[in-house]
Amino acid sequence: YEVDREEKIGIGFFGDVYKGTWRGRTVAIKFLVKTTPRDLFLREVDIWKGLKHPNVLDLYGASEASGNGPWFFVYPYMRLGRLGTFLHSMAQQGDAAENGHEGDLLRYMHEVANGMEYLHGEGVLHGDLRAANVLVDDRIHCQVCDFGQNEMKSEAHRINGTAPAYGTLRWQAPELIRGSNELTPEMDVYAYAICCIEILSMGRLPWPLMSDDDVRNIILSIKTRPQIPATRFTTPALEALLHMCWDEDPAARLPFSKI
Repeated sequence: YEVDREEKIGIGFFGDVYKGTWRGRTVAIKFLVKTTPRDLFLREVDIWKGLKHPNVLDLYGASEASGNGPWFFVYPYMRLGRLGTFLHSMAQQGDAAENGHEGDLLRYMHEVANGMEYLHGEGVLHGDLRAANVLVDDRIHCQVCDFGQNEMKSEAHRINGTAPAYGTLRWQAPELIRGSNELTPEMDVYAYAICCIEILSMGRLPWPLMSDDDVRNIILSIKTRPQIPATRFTTPALEALLHMCWDEDPAARLPFSKI
């Protein structure tokens, strides 16, 4: 692939993301860390290239898996960035109230659920669903990204000799925090409910003033969930939906097909 790399636009657990050009179009290029095993890279490409949905990030192409890497993915460049950052920026500028964008919050939640329903239907679990892993395209529609990388994270933990961890603490289901080492669809549904809290609060982190240890304690000991922000969308029906998605019992959580 003839890819021209430009400025760095992101740094993550799996590697760095650059803005660039490919075949005359502006793209994002994610270079994976050099320790990424070849078979995991090939598996990721094999999964991603078969996914086509308006609410799931497209894969344009990837590097050949010859040599020693680093290997890379090429996908659409989203100038509006991550959903959490986008919402926070709107809130800071007052755009949500002035321009009626707040009316899109339910649509964002619906689009994320649509993308996740498709992924689960294709047998793909996300493992780290949150607003930081949803991109906003030029038409202000949501595209779920960074899915299916739980195997890469597990391999990195294995190489480093640390315990595997799926997801990010504040979005982790209780059973995951307790040490479950198997990712399930119900864990994604729980994370989705926390992602909805981010959306309703215009990009604020859940429990923004609490330490990770305190968050872990209230989830496991007190079985607390984040406060649902009071917006004009916070109806009893929406509250009931979120409560079903983050239920303590995984079997009681709704599948994405019913959200």
